[in-house]
Amino acid sequence: MRLLVLLLSLLWALPAAAQDQATLVADRLTLQSSKVMVASGHVEVFYKGQHITASRVVYDAAQDHLVIEGPILITDASGSRITADSAEFTADLTEGLIRTARIVMAEQLQLAAAEMRRDGSVTAMRSVAASSCRVCGDGPPLWEIRARQVVHDAQAQQIWFTGASLRLAGVPVIYLPVLRVPDPTLDRAQGFLFPELSASTALGTGISLPYFIPLGRSRDLTLTPFLTDNGGRTLGWRYRQAYASGTLELAGAFSRDRLLPTDLRGTLRAKAAFDLGGDWHLGFDGTLVSDPAYLQDYGISEEDRLVSTLRLSRVTRDSFTSAELTSLRTLRTTESNATQPSTLTGAEAVRRFTPGALGGTATLYAEISGQRRNATSGADGDGDGIADGRDMGRVSLGAAWARRWVTPGGVTLDAGLQAGADFYSIDQDDLYAGDAARTSARGALRLGYPLIRRDAGGVTLLEPHLQLVTARTRADAAIPNEDSALVEFDEANLYALDRFPGADALETGLRLNLGLSVTRQSDAGPDWGLTLGRVIRLDETRAFSTASGLGGAASDWLVAGQVTLDSRLSLTARALVGEDASLSRFESRFALTGQRAGLSGGYEFVPADATQGRAEDIREVVLDGTARLGDFWTLSASDRYDLSSQTTRASLGLGFRNECLSVDLSVSRRFTSSSIVAPSSDFGLTVELLGLGGASKGRAATTCRR
Repeated sequence: MRLLVLLLSLLWALPAAAQDQATLVADRLTLQSSKVMVASGHVEVFYKGQHITASRVVYDAAQDHLVIEGPILITDASGSRITADSAEFTADLTEGLIRTARIVMAEQLQLAAAEMRRDGSVTAMRSVAASSCRVCGDGPPLWEIRARQVVHDAQAQQIWFTGASLRLAGVPVIYLPVLRVPDPTLDRAQGFLFPELSASTALGTGISLPYFIPLGRSRDLTLTPFLTDNGGRTLGWRYRQAYASGTLELAGAFSRDRLLPTDLRGTLRAKAAFDLGGDWHLGFDGTLVSDPAYLQDYGISEEDRLVSTLRLSRVTRDSFTSAELTSLRTLRTTESNATQPSTLTGAEAVRRFTPGALGGTATLYAEISGQRRNATSGADGDGDGIADGRDMGRVSLGAAWARRWVTPGGVTLDAGLQAGADFYSIDQDDLYAGDAARTSARGALRLGYPLIRRDAGGVTLLEPHLQLVTARTRADAAIPNEDSALVEFDEANLYALDRFPGADALETGLRLNLGLSVTRQSDAGPDWGLTLGRVIRLDETRAFSTASGLGGAASDWLVAGQVTLDSRLSLTARALVGEDASLSRFESRFALTGQRAGLSGGYEFVPADATQGRAEDIREVVLDGTARLGDFWTLSASDRYDLSSQTTRASLGLGFRNECLSVDLSVSRRFTSSSIVAPSSDFGLTVELLGLGGASKGRAATTCRR
């Protein structure tokens, strides 16, 4: 029978401060003399967050000394575990000698030492092997660091290696006279992060070596020098700061390279988000570049238009308020920043309420917007159909009301009314300059008859709808269309009162919107849905291009569907089909997921449309796949292929990850070219010793590698 003793007897010779903090559990307790006490059997000691298990503990009160015999397991408050054959400690366990010891820190990094000495929070080790790899049998781990001496300061959370060498599968590859790394319990430590090797036909072969600098608990700075074999030099940097009410991040880079040898190239990006209280939020996201090709040359981004936005907003249950300032810069060679809108301003307020006896939901809105170009000419010098220097301002006011009724037989009736007024001021335009005012009114009635059927396999819902919409507008002057050039016809706007995305153009006339949707939810089989729709115009109003699918007296047929089979397969597709059964638009997406592989992708066809800025048809296939090759290897590949030309971008990646090592190898090729960028191939290699120096944690090893 085990004997539980609160160390009232064992600690009668210990300092008084320790007596209330130590507990001993043992099978047997023997007093060899008035100064020596022996605990044996299964012995456990609890003291100041430390837990020690051993087979025998001898306490000598005269020497204030503990002798512990193994096997020994010591666990401290941080979660580190030490196993050893034998140990000697002072009574307060702050100083001691541990023989044939192995320490595991935060279940990641393990250090085996011939001898370990502890002095307070500092532990010194001799003849050390350190690794986060699982050691199987007598063979060497995948990687390890052998060192003559190692010192661990638990308070500073730092580990110092002296006379160290890095070994891969037992073979020395790097000698390190002195090495300092944070222990695994430290999340943010100053020092170098793992390097990344890369090779590019445009930039050459180089290495990136990030250096992380914590600036207190809420700020940090990362500097990333990147050097290439052909003389390219880049300094990347990122500054982050967390506030009680938000975050701020600044990032950028400065480069010298052979692509533009006489220029200093670079980029700067700033992001911020703050909660101002009272449901108000302030956000900013902006990017600057030195030249149009920099982002693509360095693989930072594929963006060809830079949008920088400062926004103040407030969202509540019944209101929405926002003010926004946007700066636009095009990187396309076919566009000029002088003739593109460079500055956009806008403010919007929306209020929702229930209008008493009318029921339903009423909405009031007010909007102000403006756009400015740098050019000053009122003529269309570049031939894009827009005056080079056109500046516009708009004020819009409006109200809307909507309500639904459901009859006892299940028929639904939706009614909606909208009315608004827009006031424009147009400058620097030879055709449209001056002020313009426009009023508009819309009304709609929509009938629906949902039918539901339950059977042994699931539920089927059939919903036919018929909507009658009328819209009228009156303007005292012509208004140019700036914000509604790109129009799409899909399930989301099948029953919309206006399908133009902006405010400059309005859909008018009398029309019928016809729709039918079928949804199936199965207990065991696939879930699927199908939507059919069409717009029939009852007057001669023509507002849309043919390529949009909405032109003519009757629109193209909208056919959209989706299929989901468990979590393994999902497929969505949308098509616009003409009277002759020809496709005027098609897009599809799919995702196939298995236990060891996954494939996703899609196909898109969009016809040429001069009004939407497309001189040629778009036929593009996108594929992205991953596969697990065994327990640790992962293969990934992606391809974007333009059927009218060729592959635009392809990539291949191979990754290895286990409990102690992560290796990522990537190869990518950009096939497209222009006057600012050339086709290029890029190679990248990243190696990370998991669990070392605050690196990422590896996954648990369940079996030994043979």
